[in-house]
Amino acid sequence: MSELTDEEWASLLGEDANPGLNDADEDSSDEEEDSDNDEPMPLRPQSPTVLLSEEPPAPDNMPQRVKQALAHLSDLGLDFTTFVDAVLWGNEPCRRDSMIRGTRTNFMNSPSFPKILARLWDPPRQQKDRPSRLVMENFVQQAWSDLLVQELNGLAPFFSSKKGEDVTVKALTSLNFTELTAQVQERAPHLWKTLLNLAMSEDQKRNTHKNPSKTIIMILAMLSYSRSHKRNLF
Repeated sequence: MSELTDEEWASLLGEDANPGLNDADEDSSDEEEDSDNDEPMPLRPQSPTVLLSEEPPAPDNMPQRVKQALAHLSDLGLDFTTFVDAVLWGNEPCRRDSMIRGTRTNFMNSPSFPKILARLWDPPRQQKDRPSRLVMENFVQQAWSDLLVQELNGLAPFFSSKKGEDVTVKALTSLNFTELTAQVQERAPHLWKTLLNLAMSEDQKRNTHKNPSKTIIMILAMLSYSRSHKRNLF
């Protein structure tokens, strides 16, 4: 098996083999550190792929190319897990390196990224790997819970009565559910869609006469009050 040279390895990543380093590459400010989130680095033109043979690489030789890349990682004293962890914010110096930062940004903006996530969630094989599935389920549960709690807390102004005032009949009877529903959907879209999916089956969603909006509003009001007794508008 022929090994990739440093130039060939850099070409596979679509980067220059020896990118110049300057003061701009250092993490000298908060703005630089947050550059991944604020302004994604534009996709760089891909360098011509360095061929390991005289013929252009065919799709069926991908396993060979991947094995060569893994072998090169091993030669550098890296395994696949360490490599991916370092690229994806797991190593502080790698976070500040311009070449690695550009590669990471390109990956996160790639159309392949959501497909990779989907395959991690549901691998294309009959016998699912139970331990890895459990890891994914625990991660999804924690991440989704954090997002929904954040949105629920953002709804506090809609369910809170004025400070020092008790709930009145007038306040309840003047409540505009249509307006409130629109505001809640805008402020907490993921929470709303989750409850909507729980409240309706796929067949029921095709029934234009069924609208669980008021039910969802009441559920959100109860959940909000459960987190704080000040959210007692109704």
